[in-house]
Amino acid sequence: MTEGEKVKNKSIKKNFIYNSILTSANIVFPLITAPYLSYTLGAENIGKVNFATSIVNWFILISSFGIPRYGIREIARNRDNKKELTNTFWNLILIQASLSIIAIIVYLLAIFNVPRFESELNIHLMMVMMLILNVFSIDWFYQGIEEYSYITIRNIAFKIISIILMFAIVKNSDDYMIYAGINIFGLCFNNVLNYLNTKKYIDKKMYKLEILTYLKELRIYFFTTLIIALYTQLDQLFIGYGSEQHLAFYLRSKTILGIGLSITNSLITVLIPRTAYLIKNDYEAYKKVISKSINYIYIIGLPCIVGIFLLSREIMIFLGGEEFIPASYSLKIISVLIVVNAVGSWQVNQILIPYRKENVALKIQTISAIVSILLNIILVPKISYIGAAIAWCITESMLVIMEAIAINRECKDIRIQYITSSLKKYLISVLCMAIPIIIIKSIINNHIVVILISVIIAPFIYGISCILLKDDIALNVLEQLKSKFIKKNSS
Repeated sequence: MTEGEKVKNKSIKKNFIYNSILTSANIVFPLITAPYLSYTLGAENIGKVNFATSIVNWFILISSFGIPRYGIREIARNRDNKKELTNTFWNLILIQASLSIIAIIVYLLAIFNVPRFESELNIHLMMVMMLILNVFSIDWFYQGIEEYSYITIRNIAFKIISIILMFAIVKNSDDYMIYAGINIFGLCFNNVLNYLNTKKYIDKKMYKLEILTYLKELRIYFFTTLIIALYTQLDQLFIGYGSEQHLAFYLRSKTILGIGLSITNSLITVLIPRTAYLIKNDYEAYKKVISKSINYIYIIGLPCIVGIFLLSREIMIFLGGEEFIPASYSLKIISVLIVVNAVGSWQVNQILIPYRKENVALKIQTISAIVSILLNIILVPKISYIGAAIAWCITESMLVIMEAIAINRECKDIRIQYITSSLKKYLISVLCMAIPIIIIKSIINNHIVVILISVIIAPFIYGISCILLKDDIALNVLEQLKSKFIKKNSS
């Protein structure tokens, strides 16, 4: 059986589950340590680590040169041919390594010559290790061959080790350097193990050096990634440069948002290699996958928005105490992005890129980035992280609208129904879900109890509402649960 045939047999549902577990773990595991770290280190020291990380992430982004996005597509396309798979892998690794070396040099020059970095020079020097480790950052390879089970198990294992170390070693406010070091430790072992495990799939040697060819194709992905970063991450630099404490508030709200985004974007992520394969080999199957996926975003994303919006204050008190209550205001604002961001990502990764309309996507993202920068320049100095949250929402909403217009114009053989028949059902269901949360908040003062009861009751009510309204996805899930229950009992 060829690798391509194996991939065909792999379940999108299983990949989605594995990727949901992984992306949720990337958010949930920090939440496990967040209350402890908030009380132990404080918002200001956490903000110092966050600010240093946000700086080095820009250098990682540049040295990666769009490979994380491009690599998934190319690995997926070449997985039937081991020679081509090998050649693609080694050419991309060589580019990534070369650019990482350049990034390290520029980063060192920056931290030694910019006065703002002098007060925390040690932590910025520690972050050099992240740039070195970026050479071995090859999750894109395993995503391309759809090895989501391996990615998930490996990541979770190292996260558990990191959590244990966090509670065991970080003891007081001066230990924020140790906190940063533990984060780097997890990244180190993840990336190195990734690299060592590739011998199962590829040959040791490169068959053909094609650096210039790959660089030419990578340009559009790099600029696309850069543009996206400008309107999703530049706000952190604006906030952090003014107040590291406010940056901690903002990033804490983004962490909570990430829980919702991790779930909705999991579906999009696992579909990238599948749609890249289908649009080339089975176009009718591709269109069916695309037409169904929008409802999955709605059914998952809408209840996440409502839950996070209503429980934002309680969540922040739980994670950081009274000091982090200000973060709840930015969380309320950006909660809508759980659906908006997912739809935008879906439009680009599942439609525009498979249709080879990367240039169209880049133009739209460039306009959005310019708008984002202008809004942050205007709003952040006046209302800090609240202004950044507003700017992000406006930018992302505008982006989605422009992408939808472009798809209608450029991809004429596919028509996307955004206002689906199921959307009304989901809106009614989230309204039913919201009522008990509001009642619980009004009669119970303990934030932990409110969260626990809401997390138990709200999803149950939402699911029952979807079933009663005869939503296809909900009914399908119910049938699968019934069949598994019957099968288990019969055995």
